Amino acid sequence: MSCGAKYRAMLLRKIGILGMVLFLLGLTVHCNKNSTSPQAMNRILFQDKEYFVFGTNLPWLDGQFDHDIGPNSQHPEWGVAYDREHLKAYFLDMKAMGAHFVRIWLWENAEGLLFDDNGRVSGVHEIMWENLDDLMALAEEFDLPVYWCLISGLAGIGEERLQRIAPVKDIFPWQNIGQLETLLNHTHKLSCKERLLSIQKNLGFIPSGIRSTPLANLMASAEARQAYIENALVPFISRYSGNPHIFAIDIMNEPEADVAGPRGNWSDEGIDWDSMRTFIAQCTAAVHSTDPSRLVSCGSGWHNEENVRDGYYRGLGLDFYDIHVYRDDGWLPSSSSLNLDKPCLIGEFGQRTDIWDDTLQNTADTQLMNNAWDLGYAGCLVWDYNYPGAVEVHTLLYPDGQWRPVCYSLKEFDLIHAQDTQGKPPGTSIAYFTFQPYPGFSPLQARFFRTDKRRTLFLGEDGDIITSEEEKDG
Repeated sequence: MSCGAKYRAMLLRKIGILGMVLFLLGLTVHCNKNSTSPQAMNRILFQDKEYFVFGTNLPWLDGQFDHDIGPNSQHPEWGVAYDREHLKAYFLDMKAMGAHFVRIWLWENAEGLLFDDNGRVSGVHEIMWENLDDLMALAEEFDLPVYWCLISGLAGIGEERLQRIAPVKDIFPWQNIGQLETLLNHTHKLSCKERLLSIQKNLGFIPSGIRSTPLANLMASAEARQAYIENALVPFISRYSGNPHIFAIDIMNEPEADVAGPRGNWSDEGIDWDSMRTFIAQCTAAVHSTDPSRLVSCGSGWHNEENVRDGYYRGLGLDFYDIHVYRDDGWLPSSSSLNLDKPCLIGEFGQRTDIWDDTLQNTADTQLMNNAWDLGYAGCLVWDYNYPGAVEVHTLLYPDGQWRPVCYSLKEFDLIHAQDTQGKPPGTSIAYFTFQPYPGFSPLQARFFRTDKRRTLFLGEDGDIITSEEEKDG
């Protein structure tokens, strides 16, 4: 071996040793000059730690939309699909993928709610409480805080119009509503109203068990809103007040679905933004007055970042903003360009094209994750874990339960950004440095800077590591 080759081999060996030392010191190395440092990024403070909120959506269990945790008074014959062992397996799997938070839907399509003779919420079904207690115990066991999304699809279609469309038939020959929606190529972006119209168009009738949502009156009646707040929302918040395994409350999923006009559902059916904002603000105030430490947001959908950017969610008392983004190319505007007064996370993200394609999914999701990190967002939650056997294009699993490629990208993202996805106390310094060796003989020296210290490492000829540390002098 030539003298030059011997020198290069020795240098590479010493560099490798020094790199291992830096790794063992628990330092985070960033060599991408385009990356935004955490000090410039938004973070959400939760349980005395600042997080880049990273996780997944598990909106409902095993595809059992609207009856997975509690019974639904609109179709009690469907029963309750809660399966503790399935949920345990899913939580364990999500943790293995790198998820540290999970977003779950609660009262979608009025699941688990009781109603009086006037159609107003009168309480929460006891079975719902029992299963919720068990679910929260599992969230504690797996250290997977829940981002509870309370309701969705308020406006429905209206019982009068439903009867004009077609008579209701007593038949439901599918295993669950998820199976029916898969058959009809529904996506999660459809509102309750759109689902009903699609079912009528494709089947020629509305099966029994699928009704207009009884929550529609929340938008039209102050008394109905107050009944919901007093008899469902406040009892839920009180029951789990201070629970460290609830990350935050999402007042409702994608309010735009129930708002008429170009910044809502693009139709002439629905309420106006003033009414929707009143509802969100009243619910937010009720949460904060019941449990002052509880974080509250409201996930904006259908228009990517536009409605949050343009102020539709400002002044409602929210603790952070939440946007839902579906793009094949993974593009995002910078968080700073939204001119927000609070952090903004991406509560749902995924591909836009409705085809099952591993490459498309992995490319879109990976780009969205990296852009969320680089462009100053407070976190991102992928849509969605789903369940083994699901055929919806965004599911993270193959039909046999094995991981699709995107799962490995989620895991890698978490490993790279672990100090932020797993939380750190406010003000904690992280060493961001680059290392570039220069030609020369041992002892090999590298110098890097933390925010509070200057540390120099020397590698002697005998392989010993020599360090010195001094206070940073500005």
